[in-house]
Amino acid sequence: MLPGRTHYDTLGVDRAASEDEIRSAYRRLARTLHPDRHLQSDPAEAAAAAGRMRDVNAAWAVLSDRTARRSYDLDLDARRDGAPSSPSPASRSYGTSSSGARQTRTAGPADAPARYSEAVAGHSVIRGVLWLFLVGLLGAIFVFTAYAAGGGDGTGTTTVSRTPGTTAPPPVRRGSCVAQQAGWLDVVPCDGPHDAEAVDVVPIGRPCPGGSDEVYLPGQQESACLKSVSATAPR
Repeated sequence: MLPGRTHYDTLGVDRAASEDEIRSAYRRLARTLHPDRHLQSDPAEAAAAAGRMRDVNAAWAVLSDRTARRSYDLDLDARRDGAPSSPSPASRSYGTSSSGARQTRTAGPADAPARYSEAVAGHSVIRGVLWLFLVGLLGAIFVFTAYAAGGGDGTGTTTVSRTPGTTAPPPVRRGSCVAQQAGWLDVVPCDGPHDAEAVDVVPIGRPCPGGSDEVYLPGQQESACLKSVSATAPR
C-alpha cells in the first residue's frame, strides 16, 4: 500500500461509508482484480492486479471487522493529530516465540474468506437442524394420523383389543381363521366354527384387497383384511 494511502482509499469509499457500502466496494474490486480474471493478461499487468488484490483483501480484513475498524479509525485520528500511532489493526496476535516475545501476523487475503466460510458453515448447521426437526414432526404427524385412522374414526377401519389382564390372543396371519369375541378376535381352527378368514395382514395405512374388511390389530401394530365365512364359503 502506498504511504499515506488508507484502507478507505484502497476500497474507494468514504470514511463514513456504511458496512454495506464497504462490502459492495470490496466485491466489485475482487471481481475485477481476481487472478482468474487475468490468466491471459500481460505478466506485468497480472502482477499489478495481484498486488492490488492483496491491498484490497488487507483493507477488507480491517474494515469488515467492527472492532478492527474502530481501532483503525482511532489510529488514523492519532496520525492526523501528530500523536504516535498504535500498531496497525491489520496485525493479529497469535502466540509467543520461544524467547517469550509476542508474535503477530498481518491480515492477508485468506482472512476475509475464512470468516465468510465460518459464517456459511454455521448457517448450514442451523439449516440441517431445522430440516431434521421438520422431518421428525412430519413423521410424528403421519404416525398419529395412522393410529387415529385405525381407531375407528369413520374411515371403515375397526379396532379390536382385549380387556386388560386377559391372555393375549395368538397373532393373526394370512390364512388365519378368526372368531369375533366381545371386542377382540381369537384365532381358531379353520375346520371349526369361525366368523372370518384373514386374506391378508398389512401394515398400517396400506389398503386391504377389495371385498375384505380392515380390522386394526393393536397388539400387532397391523391391520387384518378379513372376509366373512359367507364370503369365503364355497358356493
